[in-house]
Amino acid sequence: MAPAPVIPPVVYLACEEASSESFRPDLHATGDEQVAVLVYTALDRLIECCGPEQPWVVVSTSAFDAIEAYAPFDVVLVDAEIPEVHRRRAG
Repeated sequence: MAPAPVIPPVVYLACEEASSESFRPDLHATGDEQVAVLVYTALDRLIECCGPEQPWVVVSTSAFDAIEAYAPFDVVLVDAEIPEVHRRRAG
């Protein structure tokens, strides 16, 4: 069994949209009908796992209750790889 990842006080949150004023988390359905939010412990991991076109924001892990209040999710996936076919593309 792999050890649980160490979560830093801030993470890179994968988003559907992100700007300097607002963001919308990128939510994904899991195989067991849960809704997952994707977080990454480093920017290079986000780019490696999601591709360079993935929007993101840096958030404090203490902000997750507030994020869940407006974008409900069941589970947090840490450093999860998105298959190439499902990654965001330019344009």
